Formats: sequence, structure tokens, C-alpha cells
Amino acid sequence: MSADSAYLTIRAPSRPPSPLEALENRLQFEMLISGLSARFINLPATEVDGQIEDGLRQVVEFLNVDRSSLWQFSEDGTRLHILNLFAMPGLPPTPVIPLSEQLAWYTETLRGGDTIMLSRLSEDLPEEAIAEREYFSRTGVKSLLAIPVRVGESVTCVMACSTLRAERSWGSDIAARLRLLGEIFANALFRRRADERAHQAYEEIRQLKDRLQVEVTYFRRATEPPNTFEKIVGQSDELKYVLFRTEQVAPNNTTVLILGETGTGKALIAGAIHNLSPRKARPLITVNCAALPASLIDSELFGHEKGAFTGAETRVMGRFEIADQSSLFLDEIGELPLELQAKLLPGAPDQRVRAVGECPNAQSRCPDHRGE
Repeated sequence: MSADSAYLTIRAPSRPPSPLEALENRLQFEMLISGLSARFINLPATEVDGQIEDGLRQVVEFLNVDRSSLWQFSEDGTRLHILNLFAMPGLPPTPVIPLSEQLAWYTETLRGGDTIMLSRLSEDLPEEAIAEREYFSRTGVKSLLAIPVRVGESVTCVMACSTLRAERSWGSDIAARLRLLGEIFANALFRRRADERAHQAYEEIRQLKDRLQVEVTYFRRATEPPNTFEKIVGQSDELKYVLFRTEQVAPNNTTVLILGETGTGKALIAGAIHNLSPRKARPLITVNCAALPASLIDSELFGHEKGAFTGAETRVMGRFEIADQSSLFLDEIGELPLELQAKLLPGAPDQRVRAVGECPNAQSRCPDHRGE
């Protein structure tokens, strides 16, 4: 007995299955589908193809067919191309439909959502399926079951089983269960592709973000004024020395005392120090101490808590706290009374302030500011 005849002897049942055997086969098939479905829950994208191929192998072995495959429609719905296939060893090469070959009846039937169930291809194919008859004859297919698979509302894939060594009949229960299995496979593939598209989109966004950061940095450098002291005009040695000291002190986190008569440009020097400091991205906070009423200095500089005095209906931040992570310029600080100047000592050098009405035992706010 040849290898082929032995193979056919194993495959060809001597009698139809009894109702009990048919029920057992159906339950086993449902257990197979349930087990395969569980595999695809949270399955990594890199393992999808391997699991689909293994699932097709189990279908071939369970149904005693020669090939099991998963196909996908082209975007225009006129052609099918193979995604995954498993075939019994020793069979001819994988059948591929040439791009020049139109299997119109086959594709249109499946695209319309109808199952193709052919037990004897030579007899079951309709007359209009001329190209299909020639193609299946050339590839040696004797029986075929092709099931349209929906993902969402449209038919996107085809689950197919075929025999090459013997004809066989198909049941509607087999088609229903294979359709369910095909939907499991197709949804896993589309989830993988969605993940790949999302990853690709993320990479494109990341590259665009990096490019934008480079362009912004380049733009800032290109538009940055060549002269940091462009608002300060003068060529005297004294002014050059002041600007030199300004560049020295600006990067440091320390309190700076700027002396000079009214109108000599103390505010310009304070602005230059801020613009050269690490805090230049935040605004410079300026307080004209000479214009502050004595009764409001504490509240203006340090803030006040709700209920600290009559009319204090909400908590208000002081200038020291507002200048957190920035620079605070106290203009005309010498005009303040001496007892009020003493209150500035914890805030300016030590960077510790207490709002009016705040509990003395509460932890002091510690804004990281720079007093000029």
C-alpha cells in the first residue's frame, strides 16, 4: 500500500458518526475554539502570527483537512491575498492567486457575505465560475469551504479549509464554528495593526517634537539680541565696570544691592541681572517701596491670611511669594522707615516670609526668589 492510500484509509470513515459521536466531536471543536480564543486575550503583537498559524494547524488536524488558511480582501474588495496558512506535510506549494487572474465569482460571493461550501468542485461550482474551475483544477483542490469573516460591519477576511487528496462533505455547524474562529484570528490581526499604527504615530509625533524643540532653540538663538545691555547706553569705564559686575553676579543665587541716585538706571541694571539669570523665563517682579503706604507694606510684601484684618476676606499672596522662582526688585528701598526695613531681613537674605495673620508656629513659606 502506498503512502497516499494509507493516508486516505485513515481519513475515510467506514461509517457516518453516530449522534453521540457527532455531539462529542462538536463539543471537542467548541473546546478547541474556546482554548484558542483564550490565547488571544492580551496577546503581544509579536506573537499574533505564530498563534494564528498554530490555530490553523489544530484546525487541519481536528477536521482532517489538507489546508487551512486566512485571507484578506484588498482595499477595493476585488482581490484576496493570503495572510496565514498551514498545510499537511508533503503537499504541493502554497496556492497563490496571481495578480493577473480574476476569480470574480469567488471573490464577489465572499465579499457579499455568503459562505462557499463545495464538496465536489467538479459538480458544485456554478457555470459562471469558469476561472475558478480552471484554477482549482490546476492547484488540485477537490473540496473547499470558504467563510467570509467580518471585522466590525464589513467583510474583511476569509477563513478557508480545503482538501487535495480526497473529497469530503461540510456541515453548517462546521462553517459556523470556523466563522467564529476566523473572527478571533482577524480581530487579533487588526488589533496588532492598530497597535503598530499607534506606535508609528507616536514615533512620528516624538520626531516632530524633537525637531520642533531644535527649531525653537535655533529660533531663539537667531532672534536673541546680540547685546544683552541694549537698553543701557554708554562707553565710560565706570559703566563698563558696572556691566562687568552685573554679568558676574547674575548667575548666582544671592541678594544684590544696587546703589545710585534717582534716574541713574537702577531698574535697568535690575532688569539686566534678571535677564542674565536662570530665572529669566519668569517675569521680573518690581515693587516701588516709596509709593507704598506704611500701613500696607507688610500686606503688600508678605501677603495676608483671610481675616487678618478688617476687609481681608480672602488669602492674598505677597510680592515675595509671587516672585518664587523669579527675581524681586525692591525699588527705592531706602525710602522705607528703618523699622520696616528690618522686617525685610528674613525675606531678602534668608528667603523666609510670614504672611500677616499667619500663625507664628506655622511653617514659613520659602519662595526661591532673588532680591535685587
